[in-house]
Amino acid sequence: MFSVPPLPPSNGFDVRFEDDSRYAVSGGELTVLNDSYPLRISFTFPDRSLDENWILVNNQTGEEYPLSSQDELLIETSLSTMTLKKVVPGIPVEFALHPAYPNPFNPVTTLRYDIPEGSWVKLDIYDMMGKHVKQLVDGRQEAGYKSVTWDATDDFSSAVSAGVYLFRLRSGEFTRAGKVIMLK
Repeated sequence: MFSVPPLPPSNGFDVRFEDDSRYAVSGGELTVLNDSYPLRISFTFPDRSLDENWILVNNQTGEEYPLSSQDELLIETSLSTMTLKKVVPGIPVEFALHPAYPNPFNPVTTLRYDIPEGSWVKLDIYDMMGKHVKQLVDGRQEAGYKSVTWDATDDFSSAVSAGVYLFRLRSGEFTRAGKVIMLK
């Protein structure tokens, strides 16, 4: 464990765990002092072969930021405390479609969903006129926590224009939709 100096002035920048350290093996609550946005968070995992997933949770809004599939995270909103948590692999209790992250995005966004039992899953992107843009998932999937990225291209690998897009998840009797904004 590493000890850190006192907090800087209120217009400075600092991130530290609740026990006044900059390092934690098992996660914990973080205090964030940041006067400018977006907040860019870089992180590394000592051994990427470990079957571990980590998330940052915005304690004010409850929004979750997964850390397992990328090396850098951009947080657009202001915050003062976050919690770093290790996600224990398992099977979700209910179907869920989570908000796209980041949203708005450019050039890639991640769509996360939970399926409690194996089933056929379809995840599609539509424009605001209801025209099909891209099929991200179409196949049988086992129960679990899932995610897929959309790189702002259509089914023909052409870049889509800036605007609002809808995404729809269908799995068995479960159907949910959300929206995402592509900026250029």
